[in-house]
Amino acid sequence: MAVSSVIPDIYTSYQDRQQGQITPGLANIQGMIGSNKAGIPGYIYSFSGATAKQDAKTSLIEGVLYQSVIDALNGGASEVRACRIGDSVQAFITLDNTDSADALTITEKLYYSSKGNSIYASVTRAELYGTVTLTLTIEDRNASPYTEYEYEVSGAEAAVTGLLATAVNDGGYFTATTVLGTKSLKTSGATAMASGADGTVLTNANFTTGFDRLKTQSDVAWVRPVGGTTTAIWTLALTHCQDMFDDYEVECWALLECPAFTTTYDEGTAGYIIDVTNYVTACVLMTAALADKNAVIFAGSVKALDVDGVETYRNVVNFCSGRIANLEVQQSFINKIIPGISSLYPVFTPGQMTQLINARINFVRFKTGRGFIMGHCLTGAAAGSDYSRANDLRTVYYAGKQAREAMQPFIGEANDSDGVGLVNLEAAGSGPLDTMLDNNQIDDFNIIASNVAGTQRRQVRVDMGIKPVGAIEILDHQITLSEDI
Repeated sequence: MAVSSVIPDIYTSYQDRQQGQITPGLANIQGMIGSNKAGIPGYIYSFSGATAKQDAKTSLIEGVLYQSVIDALNGGASEVRACRIGDSVQAFITLDNTDSADALTITEKLYYSSKGNSIYASVTRAELYGTVTLTLTIEDRNASPYTEYEYEVSGAEAAVTGLLATAVNDGGYFTATTVLGTKSLKTSGATAMASGADGTVLTNANFTTGFDRLKTQSDVAWVRPVGGTTTAIWTLALTHCQDMFDDYEVECWALLECPAFTTTYDEGTAGYIIDVTNYVTACVLMTAALADKNAVIFAGSVKALDVDGVETYRNVVNFCSGRIANLEVQQSFINKIIPGISSLYPVFTPGQMTQLINARINFVRFKTGRGFIMGHCLTGAAAGSDYSRANDLRTVYYAGKQAREAMQPFIGEANDSDGVGLVNLEAAGSGPLDTMLDNNQIDDFNIIASNVAGTQRRQVRVDMGIKPVGAIEILDHQITLSEDI
């Protein structure tokens, strides 16, 4: 018997650990780009609602990106946008006609990878009174349960192959292209598709393409380059965040992961301890010159069950991202429990934790009586920055998005000598901030709007001051609203 439960949070209610049919808040949508074993490269998939996990399984099927999406949803994310990147290649098969010449090419659209090489196609041809009947059977031997697609058409010898191609294309799972000719397909046994490939190791150019695709997602609150563990890819992510704000007035920040820890030594041995020390040093060096408030960096891996029920090591960001999304915007990540983890890899010493904190790197630790918890709540901002706390950044960005959306309809309003137009705009922007104040998500705010010279009221500068809960001072946030946005 299936047992379901309802788990409430600030954004929505979850049933069977999946989110109900409620639109996620502006602080709760994350975008991921990375490699995978299936899914259309460059396409933005959106997973939310009660069927989020099943939709991810249907679309992404298998791979690093798929597992990251599932981990985030399990952690509490109400919506994830995912884009597969890389140079993977689709599998195909070319079928012969009765003259043994190429006649019809079938290309798979399920995997775009080597998994397509396990798709088989066979043809049965029958003729009666000048009418040819072709039956094409395509077997996906990857699928569980086993899946079979069958297409049957009848027609004249010269036209029937074209009719079959149309039927295949209309089905949506495969692409069929015909070669000019007057002969129909011949009967052939089950033959595997070929030439499908997973693609090479992701490059900076692949990640650049992925971030370009995410530029269409103006409501994404944070981005994550899955598996992007180099400073070059971190820079791409942070440049994307800045570009989104500069070009589209969209506030977002980046969840970044340090490289995975590796060692050939058994835990507790001298060699293992040295490797952990070197790993922490390497992570600290990576962040030394970063100094960017839009970065929220994590180090270390955890061991947990994957979608197949097998324990694997995965980056802590997989689990922390969903947990962060499950928190109210003003809440700190510190000491928040991360469910689903069985062990840490590596386990940092107190001294190493201090090193990571000083380098503005977050991590997961074990605390007796509580379990596995997030060790801190830091951004990659320069030392002394007002934006050193990730929850403060999240609060200000959330407030900025809410106010911007509320003010947008008022851009271009007539502004008389008394400033009525801008007063209305300021009042509109204050509405959601008043709500945040009432909900104890911020302690104080101010908002001042002014016309940008020479724009004939089509562009307005808004200076906002947001005081997050527990913050010592008001944090400045400036946006420029335009009728064109």
